[in-house]
Amino acid sequence: MNSYNFQGILILTWIGWLFLIPGFLLMTLSISALRKYGETEENKSWIKTTMLVDRGVYGVIRHPFSLGWIILAISLVMISQNWFSVFCMSVQIPLILVDAKYEEQTCISKFGVEYTSYKDNVKMFNIPSGLVRYYFNRRDSSPTLG
Repeated sequence: MNSYNFQGILILTWIGWLFLIPGFLLMTLSISALRKYGETEENKSWIKTTMLVDRGVYGVIRHPFSLGWIILAISLVMISQNWFSVFCMSVQIPLILVDAKYEEQTCISKFGVEYTSYKDNVKMFNIPSGLVRYYFNRRDSSPTLG
């Protein structure tokens, strides 16, 4: 018996390992986009942006870091298949969602109408609709030859 996989449901373990990839990817892309487009002040954290970031992964969903963290929490439960992991996930996910809502209010007070418009156009966590919208927005805004 594995020391980390208590129930031994192999398919659940493999799905959990596969879910680690999009979780880490979302978190990494969000950090990268904030560093690249956020115009943080020198010697300040990448979290302390001075500009609204609506490009990159933030053009698809509003809270990619939070969604990545949620996916990681779920995948770790699937990998470990342990009651304590389920307990930790059941505490983490509501806290992440509360933090995302708090971040929404902070961004509205920081960026005002610009963030409200962004909020109206970009979904909080819906990746499929965000990818469709992002694709069509890019296609519509690309220059035509002729």
